Amino acid sequence: NQFAARVLFQSSAARGGNLEFGLGQGPSALGYFLKLGSGAFPTLSLTRRGSRGSAVIESANLTNSLDDGKTHTLLLTRDATGDMNVTLDGKTRLRVVDRAFRSAFDRFVIATSPGNATPGNATPGNAGDYAIRSVALYGAP
Repeated sequence: NQFAARVLFQSSAARGGNLEFGLGQGPSALGYFLKLGSGAFPTLSLTRRGSRGSAVIESANLTNSLDDGKTHTLLLTRDATGDMNVTLDGKTRLRVVDRAFRSAFDRFVIATSPGNATPGNATPGNAGDYAIRSVALYGAP
């Protein structure tokens, strides 16, 4: 149940969508998912999806918009003790210990979704404009 997942991506034109990727187990893809909310108020959140529902287990507001057309790197790692780290462009943004899953992960999911409404705008944004440059997945040795 150890892994490292690295996604290189670009986002352009502050369109306010969400980019999500994660590792799951089984046909229902229960597991850990990282969501990057872009636009004027960028956020990063780590969600655990289990048989009893979903829960955000850690989140952070980002100070800089990633809608700059540059390539950015998201890295999600989990070790044998459940220690999980999320880095964005080489800087640790989230760190949490979660031991909810003990079996190996056998699914990789990547998706976009509409953004949330922002202050002064009650209408959610669109699904964003992303280019995935590469995906690398590493398991336990």
